[in-house]
Amino acid sequence: MTDKTTAIKKAQADTIQVHPDATKGEGVNRFAWVQSRGPLLPEYGSRSRERALNLLYLFDYNWMPRSAFTGLMKKVAATPWEITGPDDISTGAKAWYYKQVGSLESDRPDIEYWQELLRQANFGAGWADFIKMGVDYLKQDAGWYWEIIAPGNPQEAPTGAVTGLAHLDSLRCIPTGDPTYPVLYINEKNIYHLLHHTRVVHMVDMPSGDITRRGYGMCALSRAVVIANREINMGRYIDTFLDDKPPPGVVIASGMVKQERDYALARFKDEQRVDEKAAWGNQLWFFAADATQAASLTFQSFAQAPEKFNFKEYTDIDINSLALALGVDIQELWQLSGGNIGSATQSEVLHRKGQGRAIGDLYANIERAINDILPVDYNFEFKYKDENEDKDRAELARIWTDVVNNAGANLSEDEARRVLANQVEGIHDAITDEEGEIIRVDDLDVQPEEAPPTIIQVVEEAKPEATNGKVPPQFKSKEFAATREQFIEKVGDFIGTFILDQNRARFGIAMRRYLRQSGEKAMLDGLETGGVIQTTLDADEKKLLALWIAQQSRFITDLGQRVKDGENVNANSSAEMWANKSLQVMYNAGLLSADGNGMYEWNLGATEEHCKTCLRLNGQVHRFKDWVRTDLIPKSSKLECGGWRCDCALEKTTGRAKGRF
Repeated sequence: MTDKTTAIKKAQADTIQVHPDATKGEGVNRFAWVQSRGPLLPEYGSRSRERALNLLYLFDYNWMPRSAFTGLMKKVAATPWEITGPDDISTGAKAWYYKQVGSLESDRPDIEYWQELLRQANFGAGWADFIKMGVDYLKQDAGWYWEIIAPGNPQEAPTGAVTGLAHLDSLRCIPTGDPTYPVLYINEKNIYHLLHHTRVVHMVDMPSGDITRRGYGMCALSRAVVIANREINMGRYIDTFLDDKPPPGVVIASGMVKQERDYALARFKDEQRVDEKAAWGNQLWFFAADATQAASLTFQSFAQAPEKFNFKEYTDIDINSLALALGVDIQELWQLSGGNIGSATQSEVLHRKGQGRAIGDLYANIERAINDILPVDYNFEFKYKDENEDKDRAELARIWTDVVNNAGANLSEDEARRVLANQVEGIHDAITDEEGEIIRVDDLDVQPEEAPPTIIQVVEEAKPEATNGKVPPQFKSKEFAATREQFIEKVGDFIGTFILDQNRARFGIAMRRYLRQSGEKAMLDGLETGGVIQTTLDADEKKLLALWIAQQSRFITDLGQRVKDGENVNANSSAEMWANKSLQVMYNAGLLSADGNGMYEWNLGATEEHCKTCLRLNGQVHRFKDWVRTDLIPKSSKLECGGWRCDCALEKTTGRAKGRF
């Protein structure tokens, strides 16, 4: 915020424009209290117009704009979001955050602090309550105001971290046009407060460039005021034909005098007070003074419908006009009419027209405002899911894949990968390393045409007698235990996020990238346990890693389909099984590569009951490569228990071979 203040002061010093000084009372009076009226609303930029807009929004017959605005804000309030921060924070910062959140168990007290601040917005009413009040953005030209609550003088920048976020009533906020003090707030006790720009967020739709009305915009309700007025008139007109009263207008009476009319009305009112229902219902009777002269009433209504008036057609016109005024896809407001083919076609066309409009602008404004509040290196982001955009990306990927395939021999494998990576974001993320460089085919991603060999076959062919004499005297797996624990936590987070946002493309990219990273770490752990210390994998080990990643792809695809089909998937259990069945394989491969000829003894784990296979193998001693070759290793699917929860272990020993498989 200090940087923002400095930038504003420098811009004010260098500009040719002259801004009001709110501390001297400038900028808030010239147009703030103008009472002149326009055709449907008071003058633009006046406080009377702001009050009129609010009353129009609350008017009973104004059902269409009010329902549309409410639906949009509920959608924004229900959209998932996340806050991310730097990988590491200083010890002092972590201690400060621990003190604020009141917990010493949180791994990321900083993230927890900012998440809780948003969850408890509006003095504990909550995030959804806070966002739904953002309807001011749609119904007030003066826009939506937030108070950034923080210690220090309200007319100066905060002296400490932000402690809260709250909605400010737009009708009590007056934009000043002063960059330093952009808002004057009048509280419930009519005390005036100039708000420093670091303590207030002000959002307007379609901000005006008129310097006499700085801080005002043109809200959706202002743009749709004609629509709202027409809907009000139509509602009133229809109601006059549905109630039990004559329509308002001119009544010409003949065959009677005023005294007779008044007498009949008085009797009618008396009869309404009787509890027992009248025999003739609620009717007003007139009788001719002269039996030979007929009494009659002629009605001439004030309200007349347009020629060939059709309520449904006019409603369809208004809902289309409202969608245009709002800048959203009509399907956000109203179900399309027409047959199946027509609806699908309309949906596609209208989606294209509606992309990137009001709803996207509102999401972007909220994200930008919150990121201005968060410290540097922290980021707030909505996890908004647009299925149509996902389809667009998939279609783009298909088109470019066809282009590459049609090029055939004109492109090498590496050239084809580079073309796809440059044109398709999802493919780029899948085939680039952490530095963003394209991974060449011969470097890593080997995809054999025939059925892939097992990992054990690859290791034995590459290094049948590697690192003899380098095996440490005792088997240790502390490094892999930490790798495994981190893997379960991270993969559990990936799966949990996928269950919420249903974005298969993002899930696949994130999982494949993390599998490459964790698989390499697990293999290095296995090598270290076997007595070989390496910081990176060699060429043969990289091929082995690529084979393993290729084998994991089917698990990623299978999990994605299960979630899509609505299956109840437990993120933590799935992550633990993934570690037991897949990550363990890479650790074993590293250990096999380093110490395949080492002798290892089967020891039972801490589980209360063991399967027959584990009990039979307990105490047996064999070379590690023989354990792997027979696939009789802890957590193996070949065990009677299936290995899902197996807690047994192979431990290094100097003893001779013992037992039979």
